[in-house]
Amino acid sequence: MAEKMEEKLSLVQKLSKIRAMSDVVSKDKKGYNYNYADITAILANITAGMKKHKVSLIPSIIPGTTRINQSVTVNTKFDKTGKSYDCTSTEMLVQADMVFKWVNDEDPDDFIEVPWVVTGSQSDPSQALGSGLTYCTRYFLCNYFQIAQSD
Repeated sequence: MAEKMEEKLSLVQKLSKIRAMSDVVSKDKKGYNYNYADITAILANITAGMKKHKVSLIPSIIPGTTRINQSVTVNTKFDKTGKSYDCTSTEMLVQADMVFKWVNDEDPDDFIEVPWVVTGSQSDPSQALGSGLTYCTRYFLCNYFQIAQSD
């Protein structure tokens, strides 16, 4: 009895199969007056396909591209009596160029590099970078796999 030969798929074919497995994710998280899809829901949506089809995703920040800028803003606010006052806030804006690299685990020479950018803003630079990485990964995956996000 002859063994069934398993078809070898290219990375593009594998990513297409993963895209076909991806479902709609709900925007069930709330923050900063917005509803958004949690990164864990998005990852759960595609990691099974990545494991099944032996595909890895390697995100990396391009060395020397990280920029950190301090932003100070003064906004006029009003107290309960209607009296105005100035409110100063300081945010750290972190930006960097990055690349998401898809790799066919069965043939590491079969890969796709997708240029991307990370931007985050918080009072602490490390938190700005962390939130920016989460945000850009969420949107990269949703855009790449055309995952719909429902309210």
